[in-house]
Amino acid sequence: MLATYMGNIDALAEVENEVDRLINICLTDLGLKDEYLPDVATPNESNDVNDYLTVLKERVSLEEAEEFGYSKRYPDFYLVENFEHELDEADTTHSEIEQLVNNVARSGDYALELLDSGEVSDEAVATSGFHPDGLREFVGEHSSGCNGLVREKLFDGRQPEWNAAQAAAANGINPQEDPEFKRLEEDWAACMEEAGYSDVNYYSIFDLQQEHIFGTITTDEFDQRQKDLAVSDALCTEELDLNEQHKEIATRLLRESIEANEDEFFAFQELAEEFSSRAQDMIQQDTVLGE
Repeated sequence: MLATYMGNIDALAEVENEVDRLINICLTDLGLKDEYLPDVATPNESNDVNDYLTVLKERVSLEEAEEFGYSKRYPDFYLVENFEHELDEADTTHSEIEQLVNNVARSGDYALELLDSGEVSDEAVATSGFHPDGLREFVGEHSSGCNGLVREKLFDGRQPEWNAAQAAAANGINPQEDPEFKRLEEDWAACMEEAGYSDVNYYSIFDLQQEHIFGTITTDEFDQRQKDLAVSDALCTEELDLNEQHKEIATRLLRESIEANEDEFFAFQELAEEFSSRAQDMIQQDTVLGE
């Protein structure tokens, strides 16, 4: 059953990757230059169920915590320089284009607001290759943007069926309402309070990151405080045998989910293959807006 679950995750990633590729084709149809197209990551075949266990995934080890804190596990914490970087004129133009592209891809309405407000300059639109009149016409017809248009054409009215199948057969494991998980979180929080941390939870490291991003604490202070938090987390995890108990909860919840949605669970890959085949045909045509 676990192999089927991971196969569903892989199949979902493949379809979403193809949707992203089609969004880029849609943007190209609108005139966007290749250099400004969003990157589309190649989906990796999943080989570690831990990636999909959300808050049940294995906690940081004491050895890793003492040396790295959470930084090895969450490398994006150290991209704070992105928030502090002073953009030069060329970067500003590229930033405007990126903002426009993201909003055309996500929702045309947002893109129109950017154009009407002047937040994205005419120069940036011209640099990107978008034709302003053509872009406005597209936005007027497709307020859901390239994302919505691609999904409308790919799923052909069956988006609710795809969403329901995904929810039943390929969602991450979420234990938030599980009584045993809640009890373990309470025990962990009590242990952390003894270590000097009150009102903490699994996401406390993200709160600490916000303090860094907005300049409340320096980089050196952030680095030491996130290491201290990680060490206390690792010690409490060991004391409560948290990783092993989380693994047992994950196995039970996955089994219950499969039993409750057995037909959908085992039919998901067939549905994904159908939509993936359609997406590949659309990609071969190399157009979304054309006939």
